[in-house]
Parts: sequence; structure tokens; C-alpha cells
Amino acid sequence: MKQKTSKFLSTLAFHCLVIHPLTADTVSRTGDPPLIESTESLSLADAVALTLGNSPHLEPFSWDIRIQEAEAIQAAARPNPELALELENAFGDGIYSGTGVAEKTLSIGQLIELGRKRAKRIDVAEQSVKLASQSYLIKRTEVLNSVANSFLEALAAKQKVEFAEATLQMEEQLAAAQEERLQAGKISGLEVENGKTALALANIELEAARRALRQAKLLLTSHWGDPNPQFKHLEGTLKIDPVAPDARIYRESLSNNPILEFSARLIERQRASLALEESSRIPDLTAGVGLRSFEQSRDNAMVFQLSLPLPLFDRNRGNIQKAQAELSKARASHKSTQVMLETTFSEAYERLLAAHQETEAIIQSVLPSAQSGFQLAQESYQLGKFSYFELKTAQTILIDSRKKLLSAQLRYHKAKADLEMLAGKTL
Repeated sequence: MKQKTSKFLSTLAFHCLVIHPLTADTVSRTGDPPLIESTESLSLADAVALTLGNSPHLEPFSWDIRIQEAEAIQAAARPNPELALELENAFGDGIYSGTGVAEKTLSIGQLIELGRKRAKRIDVAEQSVKLASQSYLIKRTEVLNSVANSFLEALAAKQKVEFAEATLQMEEQLAAAQEERLQAGKISGLEVENGKTALALANIELEAARRALRQAKLLLTSHWGDPNPQFKHLEGTLKIDPVAPDARIYRESLSNNPILEFSARLIERQRASLALEESSRIPDLTAGVGLRSFEQSRDNAMVFQLSLPLPLFDRNRGNIQKAQAELSKARASHKSTQVMLETTFSEAYERLLAAHQETEAIIQSVLPSAQSGFQLAQESYQLGKFSYFELKTAQTILIDSRKKLLSAQLRYHKAKADLEMLAGKTL
């Protein structure tokens, strides 16, 4: 199921948590001054704004819209008239050796498209513009979902640093207490050495946590092209909602999913393409009018011309059948997208529920017990009732409980971000 979810989200990314009406003016921000990252604190809203204003991943898609708009302008162009000059009965033999009896014709012709080809060509181009706009929204959805996940990972990394600092403080306090007990002859030197080892490991773990936080910040700021994070603090919390959101809140908005919109617009584009190919069966008419001059008599006469190709061999059947197949494929793809969207939604919501239940269980049962056990072990160790091994066991249980809580909270928020992306909701 996770592979299917990953495949669907990758598809969403390929075709492209904030969905707004889109125009060519709002797509490209190349002419706007870049947004500046704060040097103090950074919230998720700040990260979203910076990404939308400076993301190097979105700019190519904004140019795709410009390209399609240019093609729409070209699709609306009418055929150019054709100017022709003909010279007949000249430079031959006998009386035709010169231009004395030549006939000169100056004419202008115009191709007249029949079957509403131009209107249908414009329709195809306009649908292509809408598809390009939808592709931008899909890419923006993918980028902002990635920003949300990076922000959550950075928050978790910050929390891990706090955990490591708390662990180091515990080890320092324990090491100081062991020195006192060693001086009093209550413990052996081996126990003190074990405490020093634990203290050194706590220092190593803290440094690793800080390094992981720096890496998480780098990954976050890479979304807006900044290789040097400027902010000092992250604003936000990984606390979960008291009650898990109702599935209906998201399910009712699944129709806003950008890839579903893309597949629906693709059907419209293919339908317009089929109509254009069907109109191509109708031959176009070429009309011309000109003035013919007779050199010998010095007379002039009008010339009129109408020409029409005879559709005897090429009736555009191959292109029509191809357009019909592409339309059928687009309809099948739309149905497949609906099914996969529903499946992915159900899987993401189950992940959210599981993470919510696990978080609540840890907060209500596991963590209070682990904290009480560690506090009791500390007091008993100081009184000489518990061994160093029993104290470290209680400490390990407490640390593991905190890590499991953080992991469950992170999975909850990631699942919620995926649900909001699938439902096309605001980040």
C-alpha cells in the first residue's frame, strides 16, 4: 500500500497545499523583488511564502504557461493571403520570342478555412493553456507538500536536540553524584568509569543531533534556493490535535485535487483535438482574383479563381482514429486517478489515525509511567537502594518513550499534510 501511495504522490509531482486561482501574472514572479528570509524566527507560513516567491523548481512551469499562451496566439492567426505574378506566352519562338504578345496576370489569393477549423484550433490551444496552468498547480502542490515535510523534519530535529541536551544534563548530574559517592566509598571506580562513558556518549549524541538540525535547516531553505539558513529559531509545535480530524472534512474536498483536475481538463483538451481532426476532413477553399494584361492589344481583363482539394485519398482517418484513442485513454486515466486518489486518501487517513492513537497512548500511559519510574530510580540510587544498571534502565525507558512520542507526532503531522495535499486544502 505504501508503494502505491508513493507512486501516486510521485505522479502528482510529475504532472506537478495551496491552491489559488491562477493567472499568467501570478505565476511568474521573475520581475518581483525576492522575499527575504528572517534572521530571527521562521514559521511554516514564512517558509511557504519564501518558496512561492523564490523556488527554482516552480519557475520552469511558469514558463510552460507562457509558451502555451504564445501558441494560443499563433493558433488564432488566419492564413496569409498569397500574391502572385504570372507571365505567359513570352520568350518562346516566332511571335512569342519576346513579350510583345505576352499576357501578364497579377492576382491575390486567400485560403478560406472551412469546418470552423480556426475556432476549433483556438479551442485546443486554450485547453492547452489550462493544462499548463494546472501542471503548475500540481508542481506547486508537490513543492509545498515537500516544504511542509521539511519544516516538520526540522521541528523534530530541534526537539531531538532538546532531548539530547536534557540527556546530557542528566548524565552530568549523575557523574557529579558518582564522584561524591566514590569519595565516600559507596561505589566502585568501575561504576564511575561507566558514568564517564555515558557522559561522553551523551556529548556525542548532542553533537550529532545539532548536526542533524543544521542539515534539516539546509534542506528546508533549499526549497527557496538559500544555501545558508539565516533564521535562528523555528516557530511551531508537533503537538497533535486533541481529536483526530473527521475523514469527511477531507473526503468532501477530494474533487479539488489538482491531478484530478488535470485529468478532467485533459479529457476536454482531447475532445477539442478530436473535433479539430474531424474538421480537417473538410477541404479548405482557395479563392483568388486578379488582373490580366494583354500586351498585344493593350486590353485588360479580370481573372477569378476557386480551387478545392478533392478528398479522394486522404480523409484524415488516421489522425481521427488517433484522437479518438487519445480521448478514450484520457477518460480511462481519469477513472484510474479517481480510484487511486480514493485509495491513497484512505491509506493516509489510516496513517493519521494510527499515529494519533499511538501519540495519545504514549502521552496518557507510557510517558507518565516512564517519568515516574526514572524519578523513583534516581531517588533510590541516591539512597543506595538501586544499582547503577537499574537507574540506566529507567533512564533508557524514559528516553525511548520520548523518542517514540516524537516519532508518532511527526508521522501524524506528515499524514495530515498528505491529506491536505490530496484534498487541495490550504497549507
